[in-house]
Amino acid sequence: MSSNNDSHAEGHHPASYYIRIYWILFGLLILSILGPLNAGIFGNFAKVIVMITAYGVAFVKAYIVAAKFMHLDIEKKYISMLLIMCVVAVLVCFAGLAPDIMNPNGANWENHNPFMTTAPEMHYHTK
Repeated sequence: MSSNNDSHAEGHHPASYYIRIYWILFGLLILSILGPLNAGIFGNFAKVIVMITAYGVAFVKAYIVAAKFMHLDIEKKYISMLLIMCVVAVLVCFAGLAPDIMNPNGANWENHNPFMTTAPEMHYHTK
């Protein structure tokens, strides 16, 4: 019975551990805000800076939350493999559906969004 409690206690961290991770995440939040706001000073590389700060920081924050707050770093290895397989399945689904969903024209495609144009003039088909 005591071994069960001991193994359960191994996964707990002191409050300072979580506070340190909070400040890391907060710093990354500030970086993800300041990057796009100050991207104009980089000239032609502004879009690259925005993409790196937006998506790069988001991936790092997601990893930190999954590894530290969800304790995936101390779980069994098959949990991490299951997470990786789920992410790969989402990416494969997106890669398969994105060409059709994101294509703004086609034989049976109609634009029903008044805020989105696909050509120099807006086409509305009434039935």
